[in-house]
Amino acid sequence: MRVITSSLLNAVSGSTAVCTLGATGPGPFAWSITGGADAALFGVVEATGVLTFNDAPDYDVPGDGNGDNIYAVEVTGTAAAGVVSRLLFVTVRPTDYRPPRGANRR
Repeated sequence: MRVITSSLLNAVSGSTAVCTLGATGPGPFAWSITGGADAALFGVVEATGVLTFNDAPDYDVPGDGNGDNIYAVEVTGTAAAGVVSRLLFVTVRPTDYRPPRGANRR
C-alpha cells in the first residue's frame, strides 16, 4: 500500500481547495493529518480524503512557517490492511499564475 497523491501540489491564493487524497490497496481509508510544519493550517475529511486549507491562503501574505508560500503537511490513511503516510508540500500560487509554456499543466 502507498499514498498515490503527489507530494508536490499547487493551490491557488484565495481558495481553500488543495486535493483529494488517494492510496493503493484495499480500502476504505480513514484520512488524518499527522504532522508537518504547517499541519494546523489544514483540514481533511476523514472518509473522502478531501484536503483543504482551514482558511484560504493569501499569496501576498504567506502564512506558512517560514514565509515562502510552500506549506508542509503530513497525511495518513488508515485501512484494515495497514497505514500509509506522505509528507506533502503545497505551493500557493497567485490567482493569475500560468505555468511556463511546455510545463506539465495538471
